[in-house]
Amino acid sequence: DIESGAVRSLPVPDVAHTWGFRLSHDGKRVAFLVESDRLQSDIVANWVRLTVTDLDSGDTQTIGTTQPDGWELSLSWSPDGRCISWRSSSSGAPERLFIAQLGADAFFAEAPLPDDMKEGHMLAAESAPPAPPLWAADSASFWVLGKNTLLHFSVDGARLPDIPLPAH
Repeated sequence: DIESGAVRSLPVPDVAHTWGFRLSHDGKRVAFLVESDRLQSDIVANWVRLTVTDLDSGDTQTIGTTQPDGWELSLSWSPDGRCISWRSSSSGAPERLFIAQLGADAFFAEAPLPDDMKEGHMLAAESAPPAPPLWAADSASFWVLGKNTLLHFSVDGARLPDIPLPAH
């Protein structure tokens, strides 16, 4: 609880592992990726569920299940708290970008990325997680750091015009 500083444990059924989490800007919800039951039957693939928990009521909503191809995750809430975007990466696997919208118009989708996204990692380190998506102040779109460019996406995951960056 951000206001009181009290620590609470929220029950999430059938959870063995959680990878990556991010508090909403108002501190009332948390989004996290939870190991999916599908992992038990397939030791090669990592299946995770994007889950959002209301920290006041404890209500938990599963948004979608995906195979993120990696353990390094960067979650990012939109400023209005209606959308979540995140990147996942793993050594040798292509980087992936996902977007989810909460509420009555809820959806879950994967957005297309170029093949070479290695330059979008924090500190350009192979072991570092990818830089999280950066949201526009009006929550209408977000950017993802790529190789010499900022890739631009709408809230439905469609590509918008990119912003070129100088080569380093």
